[in-house]
Amino acid sequence: MIYIYLGFVVLFIYGLLHLLFGLPKRMYAIREKDISYKSGLWVKKMTTVPFSRIQHVETDEKPISRLFGLASLSVYTAGDSSDDLEINGITRETALKIKEFISFKINE
Repeated sequence: MIYIYLGFVVLFIYGLLHLLFGLPKRMYAIREKDISYKSGLWVKKMTTVPFSRIQHVETDEKPISRLFGLASLSVYTAGDSSDDLEINGITRETALKIKEFISFKINE
């Protein structure tokens, strides 16, 4: 029984450390023709989506995120049902500004 509790404690500490050290590694850049998102603590991942391929953009506020004023921004491209780029943990205002900017760019 003690091993189960020890396992939960180890997983909790790992998750906490991953959050603390992983959050500063997340970055996004909105350039003139595309948007990029870089994340990852152990495995680095960088996704770049040109505005010309974007079909639609949506923001999402889950209940706990809403308590902290945070939101997620999802960018969808043609030919796939899942989101191609998702930026989590940004402020609601920032998510809405980015969404408006991308919507303006894809409608030009």
